[in-house]
Amino acid sequence: MTRTPWVRALGLGGALALLVALLVTAFAWPTAHAGPHDVSVGLVAPAPVAGKVEQALASAAPGAFEVTTYPDADAARAAVTDRDVDGALVLGAGRPQLYVASAGSSAVAQLLEQVATTAATELTGTPAATPVVATTDLVPLPAADSRGTVLAAGVVPTVIGSIAIGAIASLVVRGRARRLALVAVASVGGGLLVAAVLAPWLGALPDAYWAVAGVVALGLAGSALLVAGMRGVAGPAGIGIGAVVVMLVGNPSSGAASAPDLLPTAWGVVGPLLPPGAMVEALRAVTFFDGAHAGRALTVLVAWVALGVALLRAGRRGSWAAHVAQAAHRAQLAHRHEHEAAAPAAVPAD
Repeated sequence: MTRTPWVRALGLGGALALLVALLVTAFAWPTAHAGPHDVSVGLVAPAPVAGKVEQALASAAPGAFEVTTYPDADAARAAVTDRDVDGALVLGAGRPQLYVASAGSSAVAQLLEQVATTAATELTGTPAATPVVATTDLVPLPAADSRGTVLAAGVVPTVIGSIAIGAIASLVVRGRARRLALVAVASVGGGLLVAAVLAPWLGALPDAYWAVAGVVALGLAGSALLVAGMRGVAGPAGIGIGAVVVMLVGNPSSGAASAPDLLPTAWGVVGPLLPPGAMVEALRAVTFFDGAHAGRALTVLVAWVALGVALLRAGRRGSWAAHVAQAAHRAQLAHRHEHEAAAPAAVPAD
């Protein structure tokens, strides 16, 4: 058996080292540069006080908060439970009130509590050691996952599984309809099983088994079809392209461990438009907020499924890589024929 050339072996080693560095960068960079941007905050306060609060927030962290005023506490509470805002601060005659929804993001809820305490302390002149703001969690996380870590931990294996489904469908199964059937069965079955793990078993997403199963199935199908479809139109390299989109970009920007509002701006914008981020957003919406603002996330997931199906159909005439290889082969044959035709005929020996 012929041994692998040293240059190739060392080159592959260097490429794998770069891959490791890329993986670490993709997952660590967003965390290192995390910070609030456009976090939506509701505010109920007399006009002069409201102006001071908005000015203080803008001065302390430009671009970090987007303030919306409400006429009373009931309207502010409704805005939080409907996911119109991430939290609401009510300033009036009594003790300042803060309404949050940790089910949307426990990290955002903690941030708002810190900001509200600082703002109320400055406005009232109360000593920092004295509790200033009364915080009410209107939509809390379940007791079994009070910090939201179980949901965050479940996203990475789901993404890896979707890549595996797409890769196996494109490499092992022949026929577009059969590949699509494999992805459909694996996605639906995976959605049902993952929902059983996250919802009734671990209690991270309670009381919404069928909704969770449907969302996870869409997330799996969107990512898997992207990988399988890219392999169909771009050859084996297409699997890598799909994996990069889903794993290296989609997973770190999903906001599963925090929220898109706390990621670097570009990641916060891109994340909800990719399958992992849309899946996380839809899971939170259908589980804890009665489907409020779930439409965009579900539309994104359906769009990725449709794109994947279109890519599978586009690969019916062969991949780009195959077309390039065939064209190069034909050019090589043509060049060889021209060379043979131009060569002088051999003179027979006497």
